[in-house]
Amino acid sequence: MEALGFVYLAGFIIAWIVLYHRVGFPDVQPDWREFVLGHPTGFGGWAIATIAKTWFWPATLVFWLATGSPASRWKAVDEINGHETRRILRV
Repeated sequence: MEALGFVYLAGFIIAWIVLYHRVGFPDVQPDWREFVLGHPTGFGGWAIATIAKTWFWPATLVFWLATGSPASRWKAVDEINGHETRRILRV
């Protein structure tokens, strides 16, 4: 039974890493906390969706396998129209 708990924990961590990379955080370089905590509406749709996908990673994995892992609808941006910003936008 303990092995099942370790498998779920490993899946939780791997799901968070995969979702972190899919939104594009490695491309914009700053710390993810600047995006989530630095904007009044930062802890909104993206964070809630990511938390849900991470907690229920087996269902997320089945969905991705069935649909071919569609592109993420969220994108981390650090510039909009030449102005510096830290946001996660739905594209």
